[in-house]
Amino acid sequence: MLQYQLDLKEQSQTRATVPDGLQQQLPFWLEHCGRFFTADQYFTKRDGLENYLLLVTTDGCGELTYQGETCLLKRGTAVVIDCRYYHQYRTVTGGTWDFYYLHFQSLSFDGYGFLTQQLTPVSLPDLYTACTHLEELYDLSQRQDRYAYYMESHRISCLLTEMVTALQKNRGDPPLRQDIKRLAEYIRGHSNQPLTIDQLMDYSKLSRYYLIHAFTQQMGISPMGYLHRCRIRQAEMLLTTTHRTVEQIAAQVGYASATVLIRHFKQIHHLTPTAYRNRQEKEA
Repeated sequence: MLQYQLDLKEQSQTRATVPDGLQQQLPFWLEHCGRFFTADQYFTKRDGLENYLLLVTTDGCGELTYQGETCLLKRGTAVVIDCRYYHQYRTVTGGTWDFYYLHFQSLSFDGYGFLTQQLTPVSLPDLYTACTHLEELYDLSQRQDRYAYYMESHRISCLLTEMVTALQKNRGDPPLRQDIKRLAEYIRGHSNQPLTIDQLMDYSKLSRYYLIHAFTQQMGISPMGYLHRCRIRQAEMLLTTTHRTVEQIAAQVGYASATVLIRHFKQIHHLTPTAYRNRQEKEA
C-alpha cells in the first residue's frame, strides 16, 4: 500500500539508484535518497516495502505513526523505519518540515534492528556531521563505480552508529554483560545443534523473560535470531567453498530440512541459497 501527497517546495531533491551485484555484497546499499522541504499538506502512508527508511529532521516538525504509536520528529532527530510494516509521516498541520530521507537495504541489519523497534526519535549529538554524511550520500548516488559503493555503505554505517552512540549516552547503557557474552559464545559454538530457549535457560540459569529481554537489549537481536544468524553465516561459507547440496548444508548447520534453511536464508538475503551460490560463482 502506498498513498502520498507531495506538497514540496522547489528546492526539494530526490534521486533513485539501481543497485548492482557488487553493492548487494556490501553491508549497506542505497536505493533512494533526497531532501524534502515540505508544506503542511505533505504526507506519505506506506507498508510492504522491502527496505529501511532513515529520516533526519533539519527544521520544522513532522509527525510519524509507526508500530501503532505516534511521535513528533523535531529538528536534530533521526528515526529508522522498517518499511515492511505500516507507517505514515506528515508535516504537522499549519507548519513546515524539512528532512533528509534515505531508503536503504542491508546485508546484515540485525545488529541495528533495535533502532526500528522503538518509536522515540534519537536526538543526534551533531546534526551538522549527520547532514554532511547525507549530502555525501546524495552526491555518491549519481555515480556508478566501486569506490562510490564502498563509500555509500560506509556513510550509512556512520549514520546508524551515531544513532546507537547517542542512544547509549542518553540511556547510560552498561558494557556487554559477561553472562550475555558467554551465552552468545555458547550459541555460536553450538549453532549446528537443535538449540531451544529451554536449553539456553538451563545453560545461562536465567528465566525465559530475563534471558530474552537481556540478550536482546545487549546484542540488538533475540537469542533465536542470533542462532539463525550464526547458522546462515555458516551456510554462506559452505555455499561458496563447497559443492554440497542445499540439503546437506541445511543438516550441517543445524536445520531439520532444506525448506527451513531456505526460509531463513531468504529473510536475510532475499535470495534462495542456490541463487546466492550462483551469484557468487558469477562474480568470482
